[in-house]
Amino acid sequence: MSTAANSEISRPAAVQAMREGVHWGSLAACAEPEVSPEIFELAGEKSKLGRECLELARAVCGRCVVIEECLAETMAFKDFSLFRAGLTDVELQTLARRNARKAASNRRAG
Repeated sequence: MSTAANSEISRPAAVQAMREGVHWGSLAACAEPEVSPEIFELAGEKSKLGRECLELARAVCGRCVVIEECLAETMAFKDFSLFRAGLTDVELQTLARRNARKAASNRRAG
């Protein structure tokens, strides 16, 4: 499966490709050649450029068919250093703390 036009891949086609052994990262919208990795590095910085990059990064992630896999891997590896899965580093850290509290609560209740 060609990944040159990842934004044209449907979610069902992406799921099928992953079942066939294609790594989700190669299907990601951020892997498209015209998407600069720099927007994700600068997204969230406290500057005009950072805000512009954040808007661009959110747009890329918003059209991504494998955003769920990206978020799952980000949470599994606790890699909150950059913009990932449509979320800033601060948003990812907040989500991780919320998930940890929920898991702890479930363990106490169960």
